[in-house]
Amino acid sequence: MSADGDVVALWDVGGTVWARQRPAGAARWAAPVRIGQGPGEAVAPELSVEASGGAIATWSNRRNSSAPQGRRYEVTVAARSPDGSWGQSEILADDSVNQPYATAGIGPRGAVVTWQSAAGGSGTGAWAARRGSGGEWGEPERIATISEMAFGASAIAVAGDGGAATYIGGGRPPALRQQPGGPWTTLAVSRRAPSAPVRMTTDRAGGMVVARATSDRPPRIVVERPGGPIAAEVGRSGAPADVAVGADGPVAVAWVGHEARATDRSTRVIVAVSEGGGR
Repeated sequence: MSADGDVVALWDVGGTVWARQRPAGAARWAAPVRIGQGPGEAVAPELSVEASGGAIATWSNRRNSSAPQGRRYEVTVAARSPDGSWGQSEILADDSVNQPYATAGIGPRGAVVTWQSAAGGSGTGAWAARRGSGGEWGEPERIATISEMAFGASAIAVAGDGGAATYIGGGRPPALRQQPGGPWTTLAVSRRAPSAPVRMTTDRAGGMVVARATSDRPPRIVVERPGGPIAAEVGRSGAPADVAVGADGPVAVAWVGHEARATDRSTRVIVAVSEGGGR
């Protein structure tokens, strides 16, 4: 959602990726727009929208190939301008034989996409590509090593100054940060959870906030500011669906799971909110 209240939705049907928007104050959604279509199935579309209404969508297009593994994934992106028009989709990489878990983040000074690739040799690893304010994508950069058997969900957030942080489920290191114009460096996180969904966002000062599940059984939902104090546990059971930071500093996390005090153990949508800038 943009700062003005425009809402953008993204989904896939077979090999086609669609987007739809509802302008602020409108009673109805606009007609769906096809933003990408490939030769194979579109997998795991992700969307990031910034305050002006600009957006980046990324997904993986799975296609058959003559490779020994029999398939390849194309990491594909499409950009939306603040006026609501989508540009032509582009392929950033096409050599992974495993699900790349591509994820996108956008801010006022550009966008970043990260993904994982099991291409063999130097092609195996976690990768990042940056799109500047001029709209051109830079060359992909290998930012972390990764085991071909340890892929996991990824997340990314882009700050207002252009800096970025990413969490890579199977990466070594699992979390990295890039200051504006600088290299990717290790970002300390409290505990690894290689297979858990992760959500990231930024606060008004550009600090990163991460919500994720631990590898405990049942999993613990934790929120942390990488490089800061130890993570705070906000709940158990489930995995975070989203995280947001309010203008005055409070953090809200939503997830689907079992409420600790419930007696019927039915699945619920649970929201935890910190007080002020604390946890």
